[in-house]
Amino acid sequence: MTDSTQVTPSEDFALAAPVEDVEALLNTMGKALRAFHMYLENNPVFRRFQVALRQAFEKVWESSAALELRVTEHGFKYGDAIFPVGEGRDSLAFAFYKDGIRRLTFLPGFEDEVEEFLDAVNRAMRREADADDLITVLWEKDFTSLQYGYVDLLMEGLTIPDEPREEPQALELVGGIADEVEEEAGEDAAAAPMKVGLGLEDFDETLYFLDQSEMAALQTEIEVELRRDLRTDVLNALFDRLEEEAPLDRQREILDILDQLLPLFLSGGQMAHAARILE
Repeated sequence: MTDSTQVTPSEDFALAAPVEDVEALLNTMGKALRAFHMYLENNPVFRRFQVALRQAFEKVWESSAALELRVTEHGFKYGDAIFPVGEGRDSLAFAFYKDGIRRLTFLPGFEDEVEEFLDAVNRAMRREADADDLITVLWEKDFTSLQYGYVDLLMEGLTIPDEPREEPQALELVGGIADEVEEEAGEDAAAAPMKVGLGLEDFDETLYFLDQSEMAALQTEIEVELRRDLRTDVLNALFDRLEEEAPLDRQREILDILDQLLPLFLSGGQMAHAARILE
């Protein structure tokens, strides 16, 4: 059963698996998640990445009985290394972080649950505003080889008063209201008929505006999306297709596209993207 516990940032985690194995696993997980979103379940590309992810976990189990990762806003932390998986709204670590998850622990046997895990994460990352968060989705999946630690986002930054505010007694409050109503009834009886129902003036529109923190968060999301490097997404899709077992003419078509992109990247000063093609 999926174990969910509240954690604090001071917890220590064992570091048994080699860093390079963890990095390879997380890179494969990012590719598998992207393939899950782009392809159908019976697509060879998705199946190939699913098998690769299973093998990456099996590789980790050769040196460690568990894999524990800290979840930060910018990536998964293992020891002193931080591994970003995806960018912007496609950042896997940020998807966990924004829903309050701060630790992930994978146990042997999780390789048999990778498809359900990818489905859960994909649902949470592509969810609508009123859909379940990632903690709820993971709980519904009831994984047997996954544990996660979380913080209560509602309690972060909340100041608890030293003493509770003294409230008036219920009977005194009711009595006071009754007296005020009786005093005002005679004055207002002939003024105007009692209003029935609600009007627009009964609602304070400012209650439905975003506060400053929400506006700042929204502005941050917009800036991240505007800075999103679409060239990287295009190259990732082309490379995924290139690795797929496909007819030779299709492979040539993809290579032709990459051949056309290379001079464009070089002339535009996009050296990092040009280097990826040359690799």
